[in-house]
Amino acid sequence: EVIAAVKGGTGSRFRYSTSIGRWLLYAAAPLESGPGIIRLAIELPPDPWISPELLSPLLGLLGALLLLTLVLLIPPVYGFSKAKRELTAALTGITQGAVPSIPIASDEELGQVARATEAASRAISQRIGDLESERNHLVTVLSSMSEAVLVTDSHGRILKVNPAFRQIFGIRGDVEGRRPLELVRNPEIQQGLDAALQQNQARELETRIGEKTVLARFSPINGERPPSGVVAVVHDITRLRSLESVRRDFVSNVSHELKTPLTSIEGYSETLLSEEGLTSTQRSFLEKVHRHARSLSQVVDDLFKLVQLETNAEPLTRTEMSMQILMTDVEKEFGSRYSAKRIQLEFESHLTSDCILGSEPHLRRVFANLLENALKHTETGMVRVAARSVGQDVVVSVSDTGIGIPHEDLGRIFERFYRVSKDRSRESGGAGVGLALVKHIVQLHGGRVWAESEVGRGTKVSFTLPQQSES
Repeated sequence: EVIAAVKGGTGSRFRYSTSIGRWLLYAAAPLESGPGIIRLAIELPPDPWISPELLSPLLGLLGALLLLTLVLLIPPVYGFSKAKRELTAALTGITQGAVPSIPIASDEELGQVARATEAASRAISQRIGDLESERNHLVTVLSSMSEAVLVTDSHGRILKVNPAFRQIFGIRGDVEGRRPLELVRNPEIQQGLDAALQQNQARELETRIGEKTVLARFSPINGERPPSGVVAVVHDITRLRSLESVRRDFVSNVSHELKTPLTSIEGYSETLLSEEGLTSTQRSFLEKVHRHARSLSQVVDDLFKLVQLETNAEPLTRTEMSMQILMTDVEKEFGSRYSAKRIQLEFESHLTSDCILGSEPHLRRVFANLLENALKHTETGMVRVAARSVGQDVVVSVSDTGIGIPHEDLGRIFERFYRVSKDRSRESGGAGVGLALVKHIVQLHGGRVWAESEVGRGTKVSFTLPQQSES
């Protein structure tokens, strides 16, 4: 303390006084009035916890321990700090898309974290690569599609459109974030998108946009509730509808032009067959003329009827009617023809309600076409017509024991102009229109039609009709 005061400062020291045997606090400071210092000593309460003899060694030991601690801690602290910097740099690289190698070989927790981070980085990089490849593949597919594709988010805002969409609707510039109605001036398209988004169900509609006729299909993304967006695929079917219109007009005109001469041929041949004095050869020729004229007339009638139904030229009016009476009338109409061919014709009914809702002329045509087919393709055996109630529907089936239909043809027999085989059709007549007409009429009644068959054992054609509850 004296040395500190001499140097111009103040000093203090707490130590044990051997002269008086007590602990004293010594303090010294320079005099302000002149050269010299003043030194004071104040007695403090005795401190019995340590003796003067042990104080110096203890302080030395504490100093040594502190130095040893520093020596031991500096390397791991430096190593931890270095590893931390390397790990931080590696994580920064991952955020920028790099796959860093982290040089931490320790088996301690930090080393395990480093290895787990490096493995996660490789997995993330692989996944990003897969996603990028998938994205490029999807972009290529969308760009090469001739159909227009539009994708919206969960709020109905546009995320992406493909080049075909821009071409079909004449769109330029950015479209992301805009409402579809801003680009496609057709409220039905917007309503279809909104309905698919709100109801989480796929929808389909056909509409006109300017001079174009388009078929649009809307599908919710992921099937979530609510869905994360909607994908709309729009097909330009203008040319297809134009060709269908040309086909309908052609069939209608041809049918109309053929109907009059065919009716005359059928009538004249029937009149000639009633004449006496015909030779067997003449009668055979006339019967063949009459049979083929009648068959061709039926084909023309079916074609004309199909065109009328497709164009709504002949409205289908449904009324309450008796299924039992309809079946009885059909049995009377076809009974003699089946008897002439020695084929048994049976009718059976198991209905909870005899009342159905339908158009009698059209349903007679359904029965007529099915029974005509069964008669053509059945040489021996029987044909059974059965009606039964199933839930709210009436299921009608026409079963025969004829030649049957190959499995590969079964799914197409209701298509227009489809024939199982040319040889078979040439022998039995027909142009593949009768079953197409059956399907169209049944669908207009809100029903469905299907067929089951086994080659060599027969065919069963069934259809449904809505059953009218009796009040």
